[in-house]
Amino acid sequence: MKMKTLIFPLIASIALQAVFLPAAFAAAENQPHGAAPEPTALTSFAEALARPRDSRAEAIPPKTELLPLASLASGGPSASIRMTGIWPKQTFEFVMRRDEIITASELTLYWTPSPALLPIRSQLIIRLNGQVQKVLPISREMLGKQNQSIVPLDPKKLKDANVLELEFIGEYDNVCTTPTSPTLWLTVDNASQLSLSRQKLRVADDLSLFPVPFVDPYDKSMLRVGFAFSSAPSAGELSAATVLATYFGVEADWRGADFPSYFNLIPPEGHFVAFYTPNRHPEFLKDWPEPKGPEIAIADAPLSPWAKMLVISGRNDADLMDAARAAASGSALLSGSRSSIREAVEVGARKPYDAPKWIDTSRVTTFGELAEYPGALTTRGAEPWPVHLTLRLPPDLFVINRSSVPVHLRYRYTLPEPSSQAQLRFRVNNTLVEAQRLTDQGSSETVNRVAVVDSIASMFEMLDIPTILFDAVNTLEFDFRYALSIYAGTPENCRTVTLIDQQCEIDPRSTIDFSGFYHYAQLPDLKLFAQSGFPFTRMADFSDTVFVFSAQPTPAETETLLNAAGRLGSLTGAPGLKADVRIDPNPESLADKDILLIGRLPKSVLDSPDEEKPALLIDALSRELLTSRGIPGMNPKTRRLSAPEERFSVLAAGTLAALTGFESPFTSGRSVVALLAADPNGSERLNACLADPSKLLDSAGSVSFIRENGALNFYPAPGYSVGSLPWHQHVWYVMLEHPFLLILCALGCAILIGCLIYALMRIRIRSRLSQGGSR
Repeated sequence: MKMKTLIFPLIASIALQAVFLPAAFAAAENQPHGAAPEPTALTSFAEALARPRDSRAEAIPPKTELLPLASLASGGPSASIRMTGIWPKQTFEFVMRRDEIITASELTLYWTPSPALLPIRSQLIIRLNGQVQKVLPISREMLGKQNQSIVPLDPKKLKDANVLELEFIGEYDNVCTTPTSPTLWLTVDNASQLSLSRQKLRVADDLSLFPVPFVDPYDKSMLRVGFAFSSAPSAGELSAATVLATYFGVEADWRGADFPSYFNLIPPEGHFVAFYTPNRHPEFLKDWPEPKGPEIAIADAPLSPWAKMLVISGRNDADLMDAARAAASGSALLSGSRSSIREAVEVGARKPYDAPKWIDTSRVTTFGELAEYPGALTTRGAEPWPVHLTLRLPPDLFVINRSSVPVHLRYRYTLPEPSSQAQLRFRVNNTLVEAQRLTDQGSSETVNRVAVVDSIASMFEMLDIPTILFDAVNTLEFDFRYALSIYAGTPENCRTVTLIDQQCEIDPRSTIDFSGFYHYAQLPDLKLFAQSGFPFTRMADFSDTVFVFSAQPTPAETETLLNAAGRLGSLTGAPGLKADVRIDPNPESLADKDILLIGRLPKSVLDSPDEEKPALLIDALSRELLTSRGIPGMNPKTRRLSAPEERFSVLAAGTLAALTGFESPFTSGRSVVALLAADPNGSERLNACLADPSKLLDSAGSVSFIRENGALNFYPAPGYSVGSLPWHQHVWYVMLEHPFLLILCALGCAILIGCLIYALMRIRIRSRLSQGGSR
């Protein structure tokens, strides 16, 4: 009897899902971006959880994904895949997310072997995670022609991070072959692709896994997490969402992050974050248990057979902020499906320029601190790959006062063969700084060397790098190059050639010294914002920043806020735990703050002639900030805004979005950066650019219009400075800005010194004459 009682409801539930779930998914797929079922038609949270979990998981159909093989090449996408006797192997990397399995995988290769190869003895080996999947012998009919091979890959050999390896074994003669022969080659066409059948899984409700599944550490694609709010989110909800967006941005890092926003709607697909208070919450959370304080919970997403939702809940906005800070702090105490925050997270005060991704310019920095992963300072191989380090500087570093930066470089390397040539080439941003010869002797007249075990020499060298080579983000490259001299011999005296791997290491105790530089910059400069988020990233926790909406935000504007916050978090490497969002704020509350304004392009700017847009935009935004509440006597500062001389009629047509920067009308030395769009299409373009770290990098000046083919920049705003310089550096800076004044001062100094010398000589002559007369 009990068995019947359990079976009949289960069968009825499965039958109902078979009828209603496909229709629900079809409706969700047909809706545009940002759309979802109407609130009145939504299933309650309790009803969604009442569905049998197993039946929902079985309903997930696998999706086939086709990945170009060249895009998976280790070290970044490759324009061509070529294997030779020196480089016989090529590796490719792909991942399997924690919330999915790969049920089938297949490699389609289009490859061409050299016509000089010996059939059968030449082969192409395919491995997956070190296990041989197939050996393709090269027959006579394949030589010099493009061949197609379809290789099934064993899905049982897959794991979170996977390495697919192609190894070329080639021979062109029966005796005395040499790996350096130009006839030893095999190319793989860019049309080759990897097919993966991915099936989503519903992971457990366990906060100890957080930020999985919202952020997967192995996934290299752009992060996409939805945010669900009530119909009209408060400033407190948006502040909590901004804290989480910066945290997700930190985790996404170089991949970029997109945070589509939904008001009183269920995100149509994927994992998302929802916010709940008794008075403000999306309709689908109407049955959510009322919290007794700040809470973090993870649960199944309604209308999805696999997605999860993170629910940030509390009694009020203050509780939401405490819960968001607890989640963004990555607390190891989170566990289970629900965690209550008994005590508010204590947010310590940060110092200016202490972003984890930026080097500390108050002291010497070691290369060990710059290494982003174990083994980053080591390279090996017959021709070792260069060692790359990323160096991120505070964007307002004033480098004019010094001409060079000292580098104390220590490195170890396998000694080259006697009479062979070897070099270390040191580059900064692809510019050659130094080339050092690697000798086979134990000492040198120009370089101090300390011998260690296994015939490896330890080198020490002090270099001076010109400061003009540095930018906000820099790449240091150490390229060890060995000359390969291989002699094949003759058929009567054949020699077997074995290539020996070279191993080279940069000592982590090597240092670079940026101490003694001042912080000073001339603004507005949108280039600093686009590349480093300056001036908002000066304080990595955003304690000096206010995110402002001049009116109740739309979903598109909320997405702009969160995408911008995620971008700033990825640039600093720290979550913005003190993010502060305000809607239509009191102007006095914006004093002594840097302001990031999100909104729409003012109508007065849209209706103006194109050549006046840049100047009028700054004036209109400044006036809007000052008079947002109609306070009498508050008028914008008098500005001399010069419009560009050229006409750009292209601005008047099509999608329009803009970035603009100017000095805060409330506090001198503080900045305003506005992210603006004229219409939904403009918002979509702006959000796409903010989500992608490679976009907006061509923005500069004080006004930058975002177009499909790049930015159009203008410089109408008056300049102002941030930071401080000693008086003598100010004088030197002014001289550099006005070279004719520098020439005049130099001439004046020369004349003055000449006059002083002349006067001293006259005094000396008179003294000698007077002494001669006295005799």
